Amino acid sequence: MEINELTLAGGGIPEPLARIATPPHVLFHRGALLQELLLRPRVAIVGSRSVSPYGKQVTLELARELAG
Repeated sequence: MEINELTLAGGGIPEPLARIATPPHVLFHRGALLQELLLRPRVAIVGSRSVSPYGKQVTLELARELAG
């Protein structure tokens, strides 16, 4: 699946995200991106690359609950 990008300069970054103090300059995504999906409620989980077993367990549980 091809990796695509949205850029702040190109106006592709969703407006709420573009208005934060330090918005990302580029967002990468895979697959078709429907602009209306960017307007729906969303959440991001950001963490360490070297996660502990406990952190991984809690993250999986949290993601499962949020997705539900």
